[in-house]
Amino acid sequence: MLRSLYSGISGMKANQTKLDVIGNNISNVGTTAFKANRVKFQDLLSQSVNVAMAPMENQGGVNPSQVGMGVQIAGIDTIAKQGNMQPTSRNLDMAIDGEGYFIVGKGPTVFDNKITVNNTAGNHNIDGNSLTNSGIDAMYTRDGAFGLDNDGNLVTSNGYRVLGYSMISTRGVTSAGGNSFTIDAGAENADKGVLGIEFKLGASESASFNADGTILTLTLSNTKNNYTALDIQNLIKKSTNNVRDYDLSKFSVIANGTDKIDIDSITKTGAIIGGDNEFTFDIGDENIGKGDLTIKFTTTTGNSVSGQFSNDGKTIILSLGSSGTYKASDILTAIKGASGTNNTGLDLEEITLTPNGLDEIDPSKATNDIKLISPLKSMYIGTNSIDSDGNIHFVDATTELKAQDTSLKTLRIPDTVIKNGEAMRLISFSVSADGTISGILEDGSATSLGQIAMASFKNPEGLTKLGKNLYSASANSGNATIKTGVNTAGDDNSKGYGDILQGVLEMSNVDLAEQFTEMIVTSRAFQANGKVITTGDEILQDILNLKR
Repeated sequence: MLRSLYSGISGMKANQTKLDVIGNNISNVGTTAFKANRVKFQDLLSQSVNVAMAPMENQGGVNPSQVGMGVQIAGIDTIAKQGNMQPTSRNLDMAIDGEGYFIVGKGPTVFDNKITVNNTAGNHNIDGNSLTNSGIDAMYTRDGAFGLDNDGNLVTSNGYRVLGYSMISTRGVTSAGGNSFTIDAGAENADKGVLGIEFKLGASESASFNADGTILTLTLSNTKNNYTALDIQNLIKKSTNNVRDYDLSKFSVIANGTDKIDIDSITKTGAIIGGDNEFTFDIGDENIGKGDLTIKFTTTTGNSVSGQFSNDGKTIILSLGSSGTYKASDILTAIKGASGTNNTGLDLEEITLTPNGLDEIDPSKATNDIKLISPLKSMYIGTNSIDSDGNIHFVDATTELKAQDTSLKTLRIPDTVIKNGEAMRLISFSVSADGTISGILEDGSATSLGQIAMASFKNPEGLTKLGKNLYSASANSGNATIKTGVNTAGDDNSKGYGDILQGVLEMSNVDLAEQFTEMIVTSRAFQANGKVITTGDEILQDILNLKR
């Protein structure tokens, strides 16, 4: 008799928990991107009255006789299915149509390369040490009801900053394209002594030259000034040996009506060990005058020779008159064609390359002209886009918007954008399906502001709810897999994520009809278990009255 009382108690407790979950689901029917929960039951241990018996010669088998001890909660699941979409016409409202979560951070703003994202096949995750060192507590949400704070940061309703692949500096302004970067000019195969550079502006356009004085080639067939967006990737690996000594007796750049680049002497001697040189290429430093591009070589002994050439039409000669020990270079620069047509600012009217006075390339004899024009002068120092492998990513975003980054940063939508040395007001912005943020300037041109990052999980139902529509990874959800940025070097996993819809919010996936039905069933089950207890009490009263 006592067993029925305790079974009734367990049933009431279990159904009470289920009613709590149903009530929470109904209360969040209007919560953006809320995911409903459901309760699963399982029985408790059973007490065996008779054990099972196998069939014998003179008697058949007997099943076990067991009395159950009640019910318990087996688990409370999160139903991760997508809710319906609700148009809002607000440009800061966003929803994910498909798999994925927005990444938001609690902590300081991040505009450098502190939070590293790995982009190798099967390893699209955030480097844990870099995340810890950044001071950011990363969380995840599907609630895209974003806003802007006073600094222009893209934030959630609770002020958590949205993370992504950003082209914005700490001062809240950006440029129509450009990053500063520093690279080590060395290679593991340094004994080759080859510096190879390839420009791929279209299907049949390429140019290359070797630092050891071999033949240079240049082929151009595109129409003038109609090049696709720049996507520069420099792959640089350091070498600890096989370093050669290069004697640069003369190197000149003449920007004039008869533009020419001369390399009169490049010699190389035997292999040496040691030394580490930097090749610094600053595109638009605040300490550099408009229209100037500075190139600096630093030797292993600390000596440096530097100069600059200007794209304003004046004749400026860059001479490297001293010798230096340099690593043999194995730098690959690839400029991939992107969709759409952009004015890259690489319009060079005439360039002549003469290595060792032997071979000559004259692009003016090609099918189209190349000439220097002024867009380079407005490059903004910006943030670096160098990943842990030495990959450098660069965007020219005068029309097409291509986020090139391998580090998560605080996304910021500025009031002002620097273009051609002038501060231009940002009129409007839009977000494409891949999360790329496009800004429209007051002169009608477009610029790149960055790309909203997304994360996915192998088991999204295993995420821990933190409240405020936020989730954190748990031991059973798996680590967050981060979506590759647009045109970022490395394995592309972006097809596994949903599209971002602007001006739309995801509604709660709570089904009211289902919840009310479950509530009726659960309340009746609660009453039935209570009836078991009262019935058991009545029987106990009858037993006690037998002694009268």
